[in-house]
Amino acid sequence: ARSKGASVDYADDLVSRAIVRIMERHRASPFEPDTNIEAYGITVIRNLMIGDVRSREIQKTDNVADIEDVGGASASNPETSTLVEECKRNLKRLLLKLSEACQKILKLYAEGFKYAEMAEELGINTNTVGTRLLRCRNKLKDLMESDSLYDWDDPNILDILGELE
Repeated sequence: ARSKGASVDYADDLVSRAIVRIMERHRASPFEPDTNIEAYGITVIRNLMIGDVRSREIQKTDNVADIEDVGGASASNPETSTLVEECKRNLKRLLLKLSEACQKILKLYAEGFKYAEMAEELGINTNTVGTRLLRCRNKLKDLMESDSLYDWDDPNILDILGELE
């Protein structure tokens, strides 16, 4: 776990959770004598790390309206508030440059619809939702990268706009 750049505390937590999972698995169905426990343990740790990454990505939002809900010192800073408002206006302007289909799918995604719900709403196959969503997000990202109003050297730009990748 430490080799992946994780902190010592996170690595310890991962190993502890892996041990618990291995013990639960062994109680449910004892391991065969020739089972490579070390390889199984590494797989469990890897899967826990993947699960943690997925959990963090689910917690992120692409909904620009949620930016106002973020607390902290910057939320009370008038300069930051003005910057956020400007970014929201510019993002809305760029969204209008996309096709209606892209606007619709991005809106549904931002509202938290699941792919199956989006497919039903749009009248398309669930697999097509993922493909179209990816293409529309990339189009929006390209528009934002080509837009001179965004300072892509600013380390806080993705925090302000919501991560697009």
